Amino acid sequence: MLVPGYMTYKRRSFNLEGKINAQWSRGLGAHGRLIVQNELGCCGYFSPYVEATLSQTCYARSILPGCKLGYMQYERRILRAWYTAIFAVVPIQLAVMFAGLLCANHVTYRFGKGMMPKAYRLSLESMAVIMDNYAQYVVFIFLRFPFNISV
Repeated sequence: MLVPGYMTYKRRSFNLEGKINAQWSRGLGAHGRLIVQNELGCCGYFSPYVEATLSQTCYARSILPGCKLGYMQYERRILRAWYTAIFAVVPIQLAVMFAGLLCANHVTYRFGKGMMPKAYRLSLESMAVIMDNYAQYVVFIFLRFPFNISV
């Protein structure tokens, strides 16, 4: 869980502007830029003259502002929400793991050394029934699949 949290923190904290510039120029493509422009109500990156995707509201003489500021604020807000949520869940996850380890520690120095409860002990009668069933099974197998024993 820490890896995605650290990656979002790192993306937000270290040169977000450069990453947004590269994403707008190379990563989004025309369709992605159009979606961002429509959602943020802007046109182009700095202005309608710089890397704008033409639409009904975005054209060369449009009065809409550039998308850089709005897109940067949106990215900062979303990335901060993600890494805050992830880092908030990490202590809870550690507590759950620790509690699970404590609860699972049932093997102690006395494990297997106590007397077996009376309900689970075999009596002579039940042992005789088990041995009789086993003997019948062995005889059945031997008669069904005889072995050639030659010396």
